[in-house]
Amino acid sequence: MKNTETKWHLWKKNKYCHWCGVKTRPYKNLGKNGDSKPDMATVDHIVSRNFAAFSNRASNKVLSCYKCNQDRAKNEQKLIPKYREDNKSYHDHYLFFLSGKI
Repeated sequence: MKNTETKWHLWKKNKYCHWCGVKTRPYKNLGKNGDSKPDMATVDHIVSRNFAAFSNRASNKVLSCYKCNQDRAKNEQKLIPKYREDNKSYHDHYLFFLSGKI
């Protein structure tokens, strides 16, 4: 299923962000500068594509508002360089990421 189809499917089931509960909008509603508004519906991976081979499964995807999706991505970017520095497994780093200590 394509990402657009997945988003519509998830949005029809539940219009609210999985993470913060805000009501999302299913279309690309652009802001003043052409950027996405915080309540735009996006497809987010519960377990990041960077950390798990199974991450593209439907069961690993949720509807997220643009703001939550971007915030999670920014936090994840802090994690990737640490993996490269100390060669710990992605799994170990992902558990650390989920703990909220980053």
